[in-house]
Amino acid sequence: MRPKRVSESEFGNMPLEMVESFEYWTDHANQLAPNIIRSWKKLLSELIANCDDLAALIRFDGAHEQMPRVERLVENCQYLVESLVLLRQSLGDTALAQYTDWAVAQEQMEHLLKEALLSIEKKDFQLLADVLEFDFAHNLGQWIKFLDFAEKQLSI
Repeated sequence: MRPKRVSESEFGNMPLEMVESFEYWTDHANQLAPNIIRSWKKLLSELIANCDDLAALIRFDGAHEQMPRVERLVENCQYLVESLVLLRQSLGDTALAQYTDWAVAQEQMEHLLKEALLSIEKKDFQLLADVLEFDFAHNLGQWIKFLDFAEKQLSI
């Protein structure tokens, strides 16, 4: 079945868990970085709320039914890091040298993704809930700080 395409205005009101893929077309490459920043700033708030919701559901309702949402969250976090690596490259080394927390945040996210996957593998759902609620949410907040920094660098 072919995925449904939606307009930009429809996408803005769509809950994150309904989005399976996202394609963005632009006429000018220099427009891409500001649009990535705006999109991720909005979506990061949703991801943080999603971490908290998932942690509560796992703790009180069990993990089995939440696994599809956990998998989507992990995929979204992986995609976040990949897209921000591209954004980092567009900012350049000089600008990035001013933001020293980048490497720490990226390493931390990679570690958290591994920890979440390992907790699922071991069926340690209490640990998974803790990692989602406390560690993922904190790390995603660090990425919001980076996006604020990137916005200033690009003078959006």
